[in-house]
Amino acid sequence: MTSGGTESNLMGLMLARDQVLGAALGRPVELTGLAGLAAQTAQAPNPQASHASAPRPRPPHAQAPNPQALNPQAPQALTPHPQAPHPPTPRILASASAHFSVQRAAALLGLGEDAVLSVPVDHHLRMDPAALAAALDACVHRGELPIAVVATAGTTDTGAIDPLRACAALAARHGAWLHVDAAYGGGALLSDRLAPLLDGLGLADSVSLDWHKLGWQPAAAGVFLVRKAETYASLARRAAYLNPADDEEAGYPSLLGLSLRTTRRADAFKIAVTLRTLGREGLGRLVDACHDLALAGARVVRDHPRLDLYAEPVLTAFLFRYLPTGPGPGPGPGPKPDHDPDPALDPDPDPFRSDEINAALRRRLLREGRAVVGRTELPGTGPGRVRLKLTLLNPHTTPAEVERLLDMVVAAGRAEEDAATVNDPQGDER
Repeated sequence: MTSGGTESNLMGLMLARDQVLGAALGRPVELTGLAGLAAQTAQAPNPQASHASAPRPRPPHAQAPNPQALNPQAPQALTPHPQAPHPPTPRILASASAHFSVQRAAALLGLGEDAVLSVPVDHHLRMDPAALAAALDACVHRGELPIAVVATAGTTDTGAIDPLRACAALAARHGAWLHVDAAYGGGALLSDRLAPLLDGLGLADSVSLDWHKLGWQPAAAGVFLVRKAETYASLARRAAYLNPADDEEAGYPSLLGLSLRTTRRADAFKIAVTLRTLGREGLGRLVDACHDLALAGARVVRDHPRLDLYAEPVLTAFLFRYLPTGPGPGPGPGPKPDHDPDPALDPDPDPFRSDEINAALRRRLLREGRAVVGRTELPGTGPGRVRLKLTLLNPHTTPAEVERLLDMVVAAGRAEEDAATVNDPQGDER
């Protein structure tokens, strides 16, 4: 159990660092640290080093990192040559739509945010396998070490799910750890309808889940999973006042080596009670109800002349925007034809104004106490990328309530247009 997806992502990347980078350097980096690695790896080990400067011994039950145990397809561990000028630069590869906590974790782990390479996404905001393959090959060509591929199963904005099997195959080819951030999309496992979207999840070395989302649990309800228990080795610690060896030998196991936290609440209890009460089928019906709500809301947006849908919902979220009136033909009345969700194909004749109106209308709804609507921006550069976001997580909400909310969005958009006309009757020349 963890505090949430952010902590779980940190743990996944910490184990990736310890296992893959540790094997490449031939030493436990969780003990020796990252500072000065270049100077240290350029010299042969000094057997006369003082005890004070020697690495802290690993607990007897903790095994050295071994990527072969993680992944039989991983290449043999790289042992740095005594004359090597510097160790390989570690890299983490994640999609452009990955959660920001990936960069934060890299910073906390001493790798630096610059260690995270952003992999391009397709029009559905999923990681592009061809782009991932090219990025991995480029790392190797530059002499860098890909220590982890982070795939997302349910992005924050659209619920997009990266192609997990393709990501797993590419990570295995390069001996990289595969971490899947399924904090949002992991709830799809409860639904017979949506579970196939997570095909390949079992190939991950570690997985982040958060039952605070599609599990309806009070925070904290994060879950961190690893495929092989021995990969927890770098977390193992011995503290006489917490987990003396003789207690474990007598059959009293400690959880100290399974978490970054020492003091923990009994967060597993509420999840266990929910699962015993509703079961997978009961929870799956709730997931399906939220998915149905998202589909219903997307239909309303698609059929409304003043709203523009970015793409059909994958899980329970979708992006859209209000289309202001303005110069040019603009959108006509009646249902709009389906279009490929490509930011370059923009039906709005004035993307600057569209961004301003959509940003302002959500603040109007908040200021008036009517609704809290999410906001994000599509990948890329330039205007026309601001989108509003609905994430439907209450299975008791009705389609009629979602439609009323969208009507409020339209009314707020029109009010912002009227206010802009009063404040600038001549129009804004750009």
